[in-house]
Amino acid sequence: KNVAIIGGGNSAMDAARAAKKVKNIDSVYIVYRRTISEMPADKEELDFALQDGIEFKQLLDPISFKNGILKCQKMKLGKTDESGRKKPIPIEDEFEVFAVDSVISAIGEVVDSEFLKNFGIKIDGKIEVNEFNETAVKNVFIGGDAFRGASTVVKAIADAQKIANGIFQKEQITKIDTKNYHFDHKKQFSEIEK
Repeated sequence: KNVAIIGGGNSAMDAARAAKKVKNIDSVYIVYRRTISEMPADKEELDFALQDGIEFKQLLDPISFKNGILKCQKMKLGKTDESGRKKPIPIEDEFEVFAVDSVISAIGEVVDSEFLKNFGIKIDGKIEVNEFNETAVKNVFIGGDAFRGASTVVKAIADAQKIANGIFQKEQITKIDTKNYHFDHKKQFSEIEK
């Protein structure tokens, strides 16, 4: 019911907007270690996320996710770094926690192994997953480059399909048969808007 997206780029905005459209989702948060003005997302993507009612949690750096609680280190902005943005600096002994059911990491093209370790995902060698790419941390799934290393979009999409199938099974959702399914864009988007 409550989903946290970690990151501030276009992928984070897309993930948040997609999560918001899922039935029975109450709240979607974008958690970012800088402020909205430092987010690398395109202005259009950011505006769409705001219009969709995504809640932004700024100046927070996630450090753990256990038993449905996301713990974040509070941050402040320092001097401008090599990216041209103000560098986020931890505020010692200041944290914020909030309840979420799922966490989606959308933090860039380079895998942040420390981030995965902080969430309890063992990454020594191959990451252990079940048949649906769920890690040993309940309700945390992994795919794409974070799971297999640099690879193709096709393999990342295959991972996403495995993950979706696992979530369908866990939540006892009946999948839509898409074999002979014709997608009518105008009809589908008008239904989404309703």
